[in-house]
Amino acid sequence: MIELTMQDRGESSNQVRGYVDRIEGDIAIVIISDELSTQIDMPARLLPAGIRPGDHLIIGFNIDPQATDETARNVSELRRQLTIDSDQQGSNFKL
Repeated sequence: MIELTMQDRGESSNQVRGYVDRIEGDIAIVIISDELSTQIDMPARLLPAGIRPGDHLIIGFNIDPQATDETARNVSELRRQLTIDSDQQGSNFKL
């Protein structure tokens, strides 16, 4: 069963439990302990040093509001440029 824990630290954070099924070269195969036993293949270098098959993990997911805002600004700027370029070329392209 998947275990989700919201942490009240002023940011959104979820944690799930899983375990290292095996390590194949540079790739670690991590099984998330949910009803589907979801598999995640990830670079082994991202896991703690000394990790071995059978080790259990607590995996956290956090929102990165700064990166989200930066991406939104970049997309907005690209849309603005496309709109200006299409107006200068006399096309009907609009977003």
